[in-house]
Amino acid sequence: MQDLSYFAVDERGAEVFRLFLSDLKALERKLADEPYATWRVTPKMLEANINA
Repeated sequence: MQDLSYFAVDERGAEVFRLFLSDLKALERKLADEPYATWRVTPKMLEANINA
């Protein structure tokens, strides 16, 4: 997971990116404490592709 806030067009948008990253990291920590499940997709497994 990486900070993509530099893609935002203004500071408000950058803050939304940072909040989203913070939420993803919190979810990742929460899921790390749960038992393994084959079907689970965690935030660190996700990838973003931006074609502009």
